[in-house]
Amino acid sequence: MSTLSLIGMSKNSGKTTVLNTLLGFYYRRGLVLGLTSIGRDGEDQDLVTHTEKPRIFIGKGTIFATASSLFAFCDVTREILMATGINTPLGEVIILRARSGGYVQLAGPSINAQMIQICDAMLEYGADRVIVDGAFARKTPASPAVSQTAILCTGAALNRNMLHVIEETRHVHDLLKSDKASCELIELTKEFSLALVNDDKTCRGFEQAALTDTLANDLIKEGINNSVIVAQDASKFLINQETHQKLIIRKIKILVRECTKVLAVTINPVSPYDYEFDANEFKKALKGVIATPVINVMEEGEELYDLLV
Repeated sequence: MSTLSLIGMSKNSGKTTVLNTLLGFYYRRGLVLGLTSIGRDGEDQDLVTHTEKPRIFIGKGTIFATASSLFAFCDVTREILMATGINTPLGEVIILRARSGGYVQLAGPSINAQMIQICDAMLEYGADRVIVDGAFARKTPASPAVSQTAILCTGAALNRNMLHVIEETRHVHDLLKSDKASCELIELTKEFSLALVNDDKTCRGFEQAALTDTLANDLIKEGINNSVIVAQDASKFLINQETHQKLIIRKIKILVRECTKVLAVTINPVSPYDYEFDANEFKKALKGVIATPVINVMEEGEELYDLLV
């Protein structure tokens, strides 16, 4: 497992807390870490919700990629390893090595090919593990092309209704855990990023690479049923829970050529909006609908460590 990604169900889902837990685990084992983010992370206050956030403290020797405009917010002594030529709204992404411990802010690209380039470069510069901190509601880093495994982070901040949070988390989890297509289906659809295979084995390809609500509902309106939709990986399934249920009713399966390994689902029962869930009830209810380990890292960090060994 050289690359691991964090996927947040919403802002304030506890993703940065999980990241800091992972950093502590790997540092204690003497590993060199590579670190970057799909969005911006590490600021002490969320720029959208204006809620407090935990900062990111990295150890000496950590390799990290961030946008040039965020250098002013990184208090580590640093060595520039590589100017990537990848531009973002926050400036060019630069790969650096921390020559001292300190707090950093991270920002990287949002395009898969660019993120792969950055992860590969950090591994070449000596990182034993690379962690990609994903922006909320973005499943891009869950692509097997980017990372070998993922952790899904959910919490009370998603919605005041705990049952709603559980159902939404189950839905995203189930999409990420979509089954792999058979060798026959992979061969039939290999020329397309996204394809529909009917029960008579006729294949129809689509120009777009992702299954959206619009495309899925168009297929339903056409009367499609007893069929299979094959995507490259689960990050290409961008459908909501209602649309997914319609596909199930129509007996339209969604399958992938490459599977995503979901290591754990972490929970944050506390919302920054002055409400919280009962942690034990939240965890128990979520464990009742998904098979992946459910972990509250604030109380059960050792359970996450056991999965990482």
